[in-house]
Order: sequence, then C-alpha cells, then structure tokens
Amino acid sequence: MSATTEYVRLSATELAELRRRLATAPESAYEYIEGIGFSDGMDGVVGRGTHLDRAWAGLQYLLDLAGPPPVDVIGGGVALTDHNWDYDTPRLLTQDEVSKAADFLSSTPFDRLAEHFDVIAMGGVYPEYWAEDDLNYLADQYLNLVDFFCVAARQRQAVVVALA
Repeated sequence: MSATTEYVRLSATELAELRRRLATAPESAYEYIEGIGFSDGMDGVVGRGTHLDRAWAGLQYLLDLAGPPPVDVIGGGVALTDHNWDYDTPRLLTQDEVSKAADFLSSTPFDRLAEHFDVIAMGGVYPEYWAEDDLNYLADQYLNLVDFFCVAARQRQAVVVALA
C-alpha cells in the first residue's frame, strides 16, 4: 500500500463542525471529512477534495529546492488532533495560509521545479524509485495542486491535509 497526501477544502461552517466533532466525537471526524471530499479528487477533477497519489514527497522535494514556498502545502499546517488518520495526524492550513500558498504555486511554473528533477538525487525520496518519465507525472500532479489551492483561495476556504 502506498501513502498519498489528501486534501479537502472546508468552508468556515464545515471547519467549525469538524472542530466540534474532534472535541466531542473524534471517531466521527474522519468520516465527516471523508464525506466532504477525500474521495472527490480521484479522477483528477478539482472538487472539494484531491490527492497527490505517490507524488507528494517528490513534489515537496522539488518545491523546497525551487522555493522554498512560504507555506508547506504537503507537510505543513497545525495538527487538528493527536490521533492519526491512517499514517499521520491531519493538519489544517488556514485561509491566510491557503491564499499565500495559492499565490506562490500559481506564480511558480512547473518548469522551475523540473530544473531540480534528478532521478539519482531523488533516490531516497518516497517512493524511492524515480524514472525520467516520472517528470510528466509530477507535472500533472503539480498542476492539480495549483488548481486546487487557487480554487480554495478564491472561495476563502481552509484546507485539511492528511497523509493516508
């Protein structure tokens, strides 16, 4: 089984409901978020949720070398709970962080990241095997991430990030 970073955009009302569930019925919080959108992005369409498949660590590696970005959109955010959702605790990127991230991502073309793509140097980066044709795969996932954050910023939404 491979790990993927998943994202869900939340309105202020939905974020308040998530916080309420985390405080009163934490076991229902994951199901609540999953119902909003963890599975919506499976076909690559920017919906309420999306994911980076196995590209998350490769993109973080490239972003760090090309940026670094003002907001860590892959491993950043404040933990929402002490409980793991699959591999790690879910994290929250606030509306302000989402806006900063969208500005950076939309002004950073993938070509700038691609300059740092090196299958040998990335040998220790999850999933620890990279091939030259993975550059197109990473580009597609990056464009998905940019679109997702731009939509969230326009709609003034927060984003929940989870490694699942």
